[in-house]
Amino acid sequence: STLLRTLFPYTTLFRSPILDRNGNTVKVVKFATDITEEKLYQESMKGQMHAIDRNQAIIEFTPDGIVVTANDNFQKTMGYGLDEIVGGHHRMFVDPAEVASPAYGEFWDKLRRGQFVAGDFRRFDRSGQEVWLRASYNPIPDRYGKTAKVVKFATNITEEKRYEQAIQRMVGQSTEVMGAVADGDLTRTIEGDF
Repeated sequence: STLLRTLFPYTTLFRSPILDRNGNTVKVVKFATDITEEKLYQESMKGQMHAIDRNQAIIEFTPDGIVVTANDNFQKTMGYGLDEIVGGHHRMFVDPAEVASPAYGEFWDKLRRGQFVAGDFRRFDRSGQEVWLRASYNPIPDRYGKTAKVVKFATNITEEKRYEQAIQRMVGQSTEVMGAVADGDLTRTIEGDF
């Protein structure tokens, strides 16, 4: 078995005793199955998941939007402890007006049907501050193909969104000032920190 383990580091061994008529063991037959490829694949997947977990905010939901778990990155991004969100509904992170909209119900219906949803999402942290997440909601099927859970992978893009919004405000004000100048009004200015 040492030689087998050297040649095939991931091997399952089964020993089956061969008995004589009196029930005494006369020999033992060993069956070995090489599971090296399977183990290497599992290790690779584990490494990939570890890398994703280090860099992404991850949260898992039931198909109805109930929080199952979240990684440290998600908790830090949203300012919650795990005990504060597990068992709560996704809507705790969403603007109440959005939750009340038909689109929010359709969003969860789509996920339950197994359809992937990705984009930039406006959410709110524990203190009520706006947080923008570039995220994908990924339905995970059970062995029958029915959505068993939804896993969200997200990156915090709040600063990027704030910059975009500042640029949009500046462009809007610039357009207004240029229109006023064209009409002869030289008193208008562009305000704000850009």
